[in-house]
Amino acid sequence: RLLMFGFQSFYKGTDLVIEAVKLLPKDYLNKIDISIMGISDKELYEKYQEDCKLLGIYWKNGYVDDSVLSMAIYQADALLYPYRSISQSGALLQGIYARKPIILSKLPAFVETMIDYPEELFCNVNDPIDLSKVIKLFVDGAYDSLRMEDSLQKLNLCYSWASAARKNWALYRKVYAN
Repeated sequence: RLLMFGFQSFYKGTDLVIEAVKLLPKDYLNKIDISIMGISDKELYEKYQEDCKLLGIYWKNGYVDDSVLSMAIYQADALLYPYRSISQSGALLQGIYARKPIILSKLPAFVETMIDYPEELFCNVNDPIDLSKVIKLFVDGAYDSLRMEDSLQKLNLCYSWASAARKNWALYRKVYAN
């Protein structure tokens, strides 16, 4: 089960997921379940809703209650972030917190954030062909799952509230010590 969530728009690569799924061989289509959840750009949704029906992609266009989203993330086998651009991402931090495998684009902000994350789970930006390859690789289990788990554990510690509090406290001490 692959999940893409949050506001769905061109820059987040919602269309890239759909185009990548179109490229998958039929035997892979039978092995995956893809859900897209969140308020969607109207033009994007209208353009791709029929393709989603044909491909068996569930697209929930609208507000998603926190409890429903939490359950969807919990049930997902991987989270999709094929963004074309981003400076910071609350959705990515939510995915890191969930400790689910993450398939994401090689944007500098993502690469810098995902310390020691398996390179094979990154796809080229704006490239549905490469995204389909990464999805196949994930379905086949041909990625370093131990490295992925270790990276997500470290990232959870790095981006935790406790870590933020320690950094704030250290900053306050430094400012007031001068």
